[in-house]
Amino acid sequence: MKKLVTLMVTILILAVVLTACANDVPEDGSQVRYGTMGEQKASVPEEEADGTGALLPYEALEYMMNAENLYIIDLSSRYEYEQDHFTGAVNVNPEEVMEWVDEIPEGQAVIVHDRMGAMAPAVYQTIQAEREDIAEISYIAGVPLIYYYNAWMEENI
Repeated sequence: MKKLVTLMVTILILAVVLTACANDVPEDGSQVRYGTMGEQKASVPEEEADGTGALLPYEALEYMMNAENLYIIDLSSRYEYEQDHFTGAVNVNPEEVMEWVDEIPEGQAVIVHDRMGAMAPAVYQTIQAEREDIAEISYIAGVPLIYYYNAWMEENI
């Protein structure tokens, strides 16, 4: 029961934060993106805010829940991956990106992440440059919401 109450409170807080962020739409139609402490990070033109490129953790969670045939690349250390990871994620060493980039299945949406969002942008750019056949690729710009995605997966599989 305690876990259920904690989950419900967390979801409520997340909904309030998402609602507050949704109200901050600039006059030019771009989307404002916020960091983990609420500071404004970037303004992205509306036509570019389509699930490709940098996604904040809550954006990535929504994207992942709606994406079909998603290939999740986890850049975390082996230890971190073994402790917790997105259901279905593939753990790869970011230093060996050129060795495994050809193993990414063609025709699948791809999302890249690490635990803090530090390595994902560089690996995202490398994959984008090396694999032009991957039309939809994103990365999580921040701490991924692994628990929430995995809980959603358990309920929806």
